[in-house]
Amino acid sequence: MFVYLDDMARSVGWSAVFVCVSVLCAIRGVESQPKVNPLVVEQQLLWESKRYTYRIPIIAQTPGGALIAIAEGRKYNSGDTGSKVVEIKRSTDKGSVWSSSVTILTDTQFKQGVNLGSVIVNRATRVIFLWFEHCLESQHYCERSTPYLMNSTDDGLTWNKPRNMSSVVGGAKKFVTGPGLGIQKKLAPYKGRLITCGHGDHLSDGVFCVVSDDNGTTWHAAGSMKSIPFGRKKVDGDFNPDESQLVELPDGSLMVNMRNQLHYHCRCRVVMRSTDGGETFPLEQLYLDDTLVDSGVHASMLYHRDVLFFANPASSTTREDFKLRWSHDNGTTWPGLKTLWTESAGYSCMTVHDSVDGAFIFILYEKGTSTDYQWIEMIKLSIYGGL
Repeated sequence: MFVYLDDMARSVGWSAVFVCVSVLCAIRGVESQPKVNPLVVEQQLLWESKRYTYRIPIIAQTPGGALIAIAEGRKYNSGDTGSKVVEIKRSTDKGSVWSSSVTILTDTQFKQGVNLGSVIVNRATRVIFLWFEHCLESQHYCERSTPYLMNSTDDGLTWNKPRNMSSVVGGAKKFVTGPGLGIQKKLAPYKGRLITCGHGDHLSDGVFCVVSDDNGTTWHAAGSMKSIPFGRKKVDGDFNPDESQLVELPDGSLMVNMRNQLHYHCRCRVVMRSTDGGETFPLEQLYLDDTLVDSGVHASMLYHRDVLFFANPASSTTREDFKLRWSHDNGTTWPGLKTLWTESAGYSCMTVHDSVDGAFIFILYEKGTSTDYQWIEMIKLSIYGGL
């Protein structure tokens, strides 16, 4: 066999040999995909909570192949309400060098502050969308807000004026997407659809999804998973799904992984599925994932190359012990596990970057030693361990 390959290499070149070997492997049923073995190849602190308290990290790959990182800078306190700026950084070399922060939203534009939602990248039109909410009150908790949508048509360098999207959510007192990544469906049904999900207030609580079938020109409400009891004040143990992250699976279905805000039945994650492009989320497709231990915090999820990745502070009681897990069967089991930080950790967001030098996962997450939001750090991992 080795003599045959050596002779072939001299006559047709090694690239052709690799193609032939791949074909032989496929015919013989040999697994040609490398084993998932995430290896940390780079770590960088992108924001440090000094002048501002930085929270709610979002990272995405742009249509042009760059990376953008977005975060809130909370001016006077670390709470969800109050004066804020929203800053963005870009990297054009797969995360090695990042630009200085550029402010894209300020408290002069939106008094009382904004809360970051989700980024959606439209690969067809090369437009990047950013959802966020404008809080209308100054109390510690934002009970009334207005959703907004802004976009970039130049790969995240500049952003258009935000537009009010309150009509999309039917007059809900509060609606904020994500935070994290929305998606553009690659498969039927509703191929090309833009979709993101968010949570509401005590009168419209639960997780609700909004979609666009015309490349982001217009949006409308789609499927939801309402809380129980709906429209009433909750107590610990009630069903109250909250911040969420969605992915598309190989059969075109959608999976939404949600924060179990009041620890319904477990200190773990709630998962719902849709087989009709997000139009409905049947109760029979709802389940609790006991493996994904969680104290009630936002988490990140990503589907890439037949692997489902999930990251969160994997403690049932506190925001600490940040772990990356992966599954080869769409989350039925989670055999892969890697600890990334053992101390305080909070919200996170994941994206992926494929290039000629490998496949990489990028995780942007809150971390610290005294609090879970001292820094926002980027971790770059080679999916196959650099092999």
